[in-house]
Order: sequence, then C-alpha cells, then structure tokens
Amino acid sequence: MHLDVHSILMQVFTMIATADFLQAGSDLYAFVEFTQHSDAQLALMAMNKRIVLGRVSGKTFLFYY
Repeated sequence: MHLDVHSILMQVFTMIATADFLQAGSDLYAFVEFTQHSDAQLALMAMNKRIVLGRVSGKTFLFYY
C-alpha cells in the first residue's frame, strides 16, 4: 500500500494553520513554510511530539526569515 505522504502531511498542517509549502522527505520528515510567523509557532506547538503516520514527530524546528 502506497501512502501519499505529502498530501497527508499537508492536510494535517493545514488543519492547524495555512501552510504555503510542504516538501516531504524520504524518511517521513518534511519542510513546511508558513507566511505568518504566528502560524509557524502554532504549528510548532501543535505538532511537537505528536504521532503522525505511526511515528512521533520528535525533532521540530522553527526558522523564521
């Protein structure tokens, strides 16, 4: 069974805030971009240590430019 990891993660993040861009990696990591800093902070708080696709999101970083 093939999972569309990109679509699943985009659905998860857009339930929290407006995600502008998501690039899913091969080992269930993803880079997510938000327009608003407050949306990124909200997603960081909501997703840290959550189980997604059977794994705990253990390393969550927030970079703001």
